[in-house]
Amino acid sequence: MSQRPLGFLGLFGIVLFGIVLGGCPRFPKNFDADKKSGLDGKRSGAQTLQINHSHTDEVSYTNQDRTDWYLVTLKGQPNILAIELHWDNAKSDLMVDVFDEFGKQLSASPNRAPGSTQKSLLTQIDRPNTYYIRVSSPRPEDGTVYTVEAKWDPVPEVVPVPPQPRDPPPVHVRRPEGPREPKEPKEPKEKPPEVTIQAHIVSAYRENGQLTLHIDKGSSAGVKVGMSGVVLSGPSGEETLSGSGFKIVQVVSEHNSIAKGSILTIGKNTRVAITVR
Repeated sequence: MSQRPLGFLGLFGIVLFGIVLGGCPRFPKNFDADKKSGLDGKRSGAQTLQINHSHTDEVSYTNQDRTDWYLVTLKGQPNILAIELHWDNAKSDLMVDVFDEFGKQLSASPNRAPGSTQKSLLTQIDRPNTYYIRVSSPRPEDGTVYTVEAKWDPVPEVVPVPPQPRDPPPVHVRRPEGPREPKEPKEPKEKPPEVTIQAHIVSAYRENGQLTLHIDKGSSAGVKVGMSGVVLSGPSGEETLSGSGFKIVQVVSEHNSIAKGSILTIGKNTRVAITVR
């Protein structure tokens, strides 16, 4: 006996039955979670995402619209591509990943912090070109409206300026000096007290013998290149992790910066203190 295809009411009944039994929808083996994703459900149909402009859309595993692909065009000097992703449904978790123009994955979605509805993904771009961003809802219970923004600082290429001819230095005639009056010694100036801010490590990896840290504080918090900091031990408190000193080497944006240090590993520690004065 031939079997009739599974209709909408049949699919709805299976989903509802799964929710009643196990709290999570159960789908037939041939269920395609991307069947209704449209052209942007594949990298070949990626829609253009304007740099430094937010874009709002929706993904849903149950509604068979699991994946959205975006295309960004990066120009200027090598820099950091910072992806900000926010969504509405606190019970859902979304993934965001970055790929190069050949479809090779460059960076993977970070884990969601407990109760959070946002993620930040930093990707080092050595050769500005065309890149792809994928937003997806990986689990059956994931589905929500979201807003994504690709932040990129298009640093212009530096064109060297030819040196200008210099005028010859003026000739100074040294005059005989009379007896000098002794000067009163200056009182040493007191150094202003140090001011530190706390931040969190977004990601960490070893590179060229050093540990590179991506930190969630930038120019809006007063972070500047050359500032020093330390990794803090434990989820709270002010104890410094031994040998964890680092220097800020790049301020990516208002909310992101990069630091390097000789520490071997940060373990499970994710808090840092940066000296801003």
